Amino acid sequence: GLVPARPGQEAPEDAATAPARGAVSERAARKESERRTYLVAALMSSLGITSMAAAAVYYRFAWQMEGGEIPVTEMLGTLALSVGAAVGMEFWARWAHRALWHASLWDMHESHHLPRDGPFELNDVFAIVNAVPAMALLAFGFFNRGLLPGLCFGAGLGITLFGMAYMFVHDGLVHRRFPVGPIENVPYFRRVAAAHQVRPSAPNRTKLYPSFGSEL
Repeated sequence: GLVPARPGQEAPEDAATAPARGAVSERAARKESERRTYLVAALMSSLGITSMAAAAVYYRFAWQMEGGEIPVTEMLGTLALSVGAAVGMEFWARWAHRALWHASLWDMHESHHLPRDGPFELNDVFAIVNAVPAMALLAFGFFNRGLLPGLCFGAGLGITLFGMAYMFVHDGLVHRRFPVGPIENVPYFRRVAAAHQVRPSAPNRTKLYPSFGSEL
């Protein structure tokens, strides 16, 4: 029969598998640390951007109300461009992914298709690239009055809203770079996450569910 191990002495099988268990535990701890780091960065950027956008919207519309005359055309233009830019960014993301990131910008985008070493990847630079025009449009629209500044403000707001949705759905829900809570159990979002795993050439994939840039 088996000889029981003496107190304080590991069984031969345990001694042989101890290094492997230690490596697995170390990798799990490192991944958890990376997720926490990215979560803190995502929360701080989200709160900061959301707060600034909300304040900008409030003060801009408050200024528009001054004098008693409501600039209906300008306000409707801002609203229309907010929705239009958010929807347009979805199609821009799909086109850029195929025509740019898997072509001339592959050296940067490749990091998204490799095992991540650390909380961030080189592909995250594209989020900053999209944020620059959004901030410029918001700033121009905020500090100026008129229909054109109102349209620019709406476009910047729409790009910002898309960026928030992208980070939540693509980075959080699909790639689990940070926890998204019970929202991941919603059937629709589960289908969005599953659609991301399907190859881009799959028929009707992008017709069924919006990718929120999830082809990225």
